[in-house]
Amino acid sequence: MKTRPSPYNTTCRGCGRAIAKGDSCHFAKHEGARCLSCGPAGAAKPPEPVPEQPKPEPPPEKPAPRRPKKSPAPKPAPKPLPALPAPLTCPPAVLGTDGFHRWQWDSVADLVADAFGHAAAQSATNVVKIAQSIRQESGGRWANHQTAESLQQLVHTPDRRLLAAIEELRDKLADEITLPTAPRRRIRHGRAEGDELDPDRWLHRIPEAWDKSERVPQPRGTLEIFINLSVNCKQAPDELLYRGAAACALADLLAKQGRNVGISGFLVSCNMSKDSRRIITKLRLKEPAMPLDMAAVATAACEIGFFRMAMIHAAARHATGELNDGFGHPANLPEEDTGAADFVIGGEVRSKAAAAAWLAVAAGRFTGEGR
Repeated sequence: MKTRPSPYNTTCRGCGRAIAKGDSCHFAKHEGARCLSCGPAGAAKPPEPVPEQPKPEPPPEKPAPRRPKKSPAPKPAPKPLPALPAPLTCPPAVLGTDGFHRWQWDSVADLVADAFGHAAAQSATNVVKIAQSIRQESGGRWANHQTAESLQQLVHTPDRRLLAAIEELRDKLADEITLPTAPRRRIRHGRAEGDELDPDRWLHRIPEAWDKSERVPQPRGTLEIFINLSVNCKQAPDELLYRGAAACALADLLAKQGRNVGISGFLVSCNMSKDSRRIITKLRLKEPAMPLDMAAVATAACEIGFFRMAMIHAAARHATGELNDGFGHPANLPEEDTGAADFVIGGEVRSKAAAAAWLAVAAGRFTGEGR
């Protein structure tokens, strides 16, 4: 990691302290920012203090004469836990003209706070169901052994297996796309200073006799990638891992080509509650003008435990009507929700081979073979 001004507002990956744009910090592309107090990632920790040796115990005193034992006083009964209050600040999902409910989070941090930062929902019954589900599934196989605490840690420091899958697919895609080798430049003539002297102008005693090579700014195209993160209860972690990894690999290479890339993840659930025929929630993983924070994007797009523990429970808080057992079942993303996307990767991608095939089609958009 290098010490440099922070390119954007963020938080320290070590202690969570806020770092404003322009503040000096340790920064690396795939490792995010760390404050100067925490030091760069991988820095050696200070040695732990040596514990003090215990003092020798004094010789035992002579036992006092025994007294008759008294019957222990009965312990007071534990106080009952207070009932969860009815929700007051959790707004419902918006019902559209097509009969589908929709909701959106603007960042991964907003979704995590919505899932675990409060206990509100659309009814007192739903509050209890969500709390029971989080408590029962936390750390279990369905959640890929993730908890609320471990997921918040992964958002800052993702699992190396997720990053390895992204790098593997990115290298494969790099072989399919011809990346630009040099920026475009233009020779400007008649400069007071520059790279080469124009002999004709010099012989005519023209002071502005220099030629200068200047970089020509190129327009930055904006592309959107949509990922349907929805999986059912029987799907394995790898069935979402490679779907998200393919989208992240494509986004990384497009960003290196000088393009602005936006990424959004979706949950699409049928019959999540009695009143929601279908609820569609959108998580904005990356805005086009923002740098690619691979830590947060990889965890939210590739880790099945994040989808099941964070995204499902956060969506359930906004679902109207009594929640159904299992919170419904996944569905495809409607076409009206994909109109703004240049690339859409859905539930049909469930393996490494399917992810590679999807990337081959994406590469055809640039080589001309996929048109």
